[in-house]
Amino acid sequence: MNVPESKLRWRYYGGGAAIVAIVAGLFLGTIFVLVGYFVRQNEEEYAKNGIASNATVTGKDQRMEPPTGQKGGPRVTYTLHYRYQDAQGQTHDGGDSVDANFWNQYQKGQAVQIEYLRDRPERSRITVGRSFFQKWGYILALAAGCVLLAGVLVLGVGGWFWAGRKMQLVRDGEPSRGVVTDLEAKSSGAQNRQTSYRLRFQFIDSTGVERYGKSVWLPRALESRWQAGDSILVLQDPNNPERFEADIFEARADELKELPE
Repeated sequence: MNVPESKLRWRYYGGGAAIVAIVAGLFLGTIFVLVGYFVRQNEEEYAKNGIASNATVTGKDQRMEPPTGQKGGPRVTYTLHYRYQDAQGQTHDGGDSVDANFWNQYQKGQAVQIEYLRDRPERSRITVGRSFFQKWGYILALAAGCVLLAGVLVLGVGGWFWAGRKMQLVRDGEPSRGVVTDLEAKSSGAQNRQTSYRLRFQFIDSTGVERYGKSVWLPRALESRWQAGDSILVLQDPNNPERFEADIFEARADELKELPE
C-alpha cells in the first residue's frame, strides 16, 4: 500500500480533529459531573445541618446577563437580599437568586423563609420560590455529564475499531474500477455554514454485478480532490460482496492503472 496501515487507520478515525473532539467531550462531561457532584454535596449538607428560620428582606435587585448563544436572548437574574439572626442571636446578611414571580411578590421589610447551616450560620439560602433548576439542576448536570462521558468513550473506542475495519477492507479487498457519480453535501453548524461532502460511486464487481455505494465523509483536504466522472479504486470483501469501500485516501491507487477501463 502507498499509505502505512497505522496512518490509514488514523485517517479513517478522523486524525487530530477526532482527538480534539474527544478531549473536548471528556472535558465538558467532567465539568458537568463535578458541578453536579458539588451541588449535590451542598444539598446534602443543608438536608443534614440546615436550620429553618425567618429573615427580613433588606433589598432586591436584578442583573441582565449577556446571551450564552447566537439564538438565545439575554437572561435576567433576580436577587433578594435579607437579614436574619441565628440561634445564638448573631445577625447575618444574605442574598439568593429566585424566579421572577417570587421576586415580584416581596418588598423591603417583608419576612421570607430561609435556612442556614448549623455549623456555619453565615451560609444561608431562601427555601421558598426556588426554581426547578435550583432544586434539581444537580441531577440534570450529573446525568448529562455521565451520558456525555459514556458517549464519548463509546464513540471514541468504537470509532477506533470501525477505522480498523475500514483499513483492513482497503488493505485486503479485491480491487475494482469504480466511477464517482456525485458529491453528496451535508450542511451543519451555525446557520448551516459548515458543509461536508462524501462521494457517491458505482462499480462492477468481479462477478459482473453493478453496485452502488457512498464513501465516508471526506476530510477537508480531499474535498477538491474528487469530481463526478473521476475513476476511483473500490475494494470489495471477497467473503462478503455487499461490503466494499472506495479508496479515497489512494492507499492502493497504483492498482487502478492495471484495471481495465
